[in-house]
Amino acid sequence: MSDPWWRHAVTYQVYVRSFADSDGDGVGDLPGITSRLPYLRDLGVDALWITPFYTSPQHDHGYDVADYVDVDPLFGTLADADALVATAHDLGLRVVGEGVEDLDTLEALRKLGCDEVQGYRLCPPVPDVELRAWLRHQVVAERSVAR
Repeated sequence: MSDPWWRHAVTYQVYVRSFADSDGDGVGDLPGITSRLPYLRDLGVDALWITPFYTSPQHDHGYDVADYVDVDPLFGTLADADALVATAHDLGLRVVGEGVEDLDTLEALRKLGCDEVQGYRLCPPVPDVELRAWLRHQVVAERSVAR
């Protein structure tokens, strides 16, 4: 069995809020990240690990997620997220979506085209098929305990 791609990849983690501001409001955003992807590729980056950009009250800088399936307007739109992932793929970059804690988020990141996902309960990025199985197992286990 061969090692997963990420074991030997150069992965660059992007904190959305501070990485690149495309509209001059002083806050990094998804279009700003998209505009810098060629530079990251030229640096030798293989994958982009993007911190949560979901709708949030921003009490914990985006980690206090209110809606795991939508983009916080502070950072852009779903169309901006689609463009970021598509551009990354066009440049040969993989995309790891962070903040997956439930099946709805997993499905949303899958629709965006993320190559891998990561969440609080997981350490390394894993294929979404593995995460889906793990999350289903957790739901079954939680329901068993509740009875």
